[in-house]
Amino acid sequence: MGNSKVTIGIDLVGSDSAPEEIFEGVLLAKKAFPDALRFLLFCTSDVYKALEHRAQPDLAFVVCQNAILMHEKPLAAIKKKRESTLICGLTKLKNKTIDAFLSCSNTGALIAASVMELGLFPHILRPALLATFPTERVQMSVLDVGGSVQSRPQHLVQFAFLGTAYQKCIFKNEDVRVGMLNIGSESEKGTLELKQALQLFKKMEQKHALPFTFVGNIEPKVAFQGNVHVLVTNGFTGNI
Repeated sequence: MGNSKVTIGIDLVGSDSAPEEIFEGVLLAKKAFPDALRFLLFCTSDVYKALEHRAQPDLAFVVCQNAILMHEKPLAAIKKKRESTLICGLTKLKNKTIDAFLSCSNTGALIAASVMELGLFPHILRPALLATFPTERVQMSVLDVGGSVQSRPQHLVQFAFLGTAYQKCIFKNEDVRVGMLNIGSESEKGTLELKQALQLFKKMEQKHALPFTFVGNIEPKVAFQGNVHVLVTNGFTGNI
């Protein structure tokens, strides 16, 4: 992109917050990192008219035809609104016009459109949402926290790989410990999916095919003691 600044795309429309609130957040970030960040703001024409007088260097607007709203059915909205702020932002990310894209709009649409526009990593069957939780000792990455409601055993194993990659990239942690959220640490505890996932983890562990240390089942109260860096669970439980 010709300079050292990171360009972040921001979807101003479609979230529970007003576009003006998100815009104020952008200004705070720009003020905090004036030499590191530039922003591309995706919005609709009415939002642009309300905010265009506040444009400044390293902060540009991209006016889109419409936006995908919270109440809309994801797949139908993606198909109907190809010129929405969400799709335009993901397209710019795919084309490497921007380095990152942030949206607080319809989660289902964001997940589905990301898969359709950006694709998945090799051997990863399903995307996940990740959240970082503070614990007594480490910053713990939890996933899935709502990308989808249910997860098959193989999805849970793949979430561990995704969480490990995040820990190594963001926190420079080369000794990642992974646990699976369960109602008890014993191998016979939990749902059928969790029991099957545990067996998959153990089989891969025996083959030395894990780029992390798998510590087994973790109870919620234990997780916050900071014994694991990555906690995997299904999207329903993680979101709660």
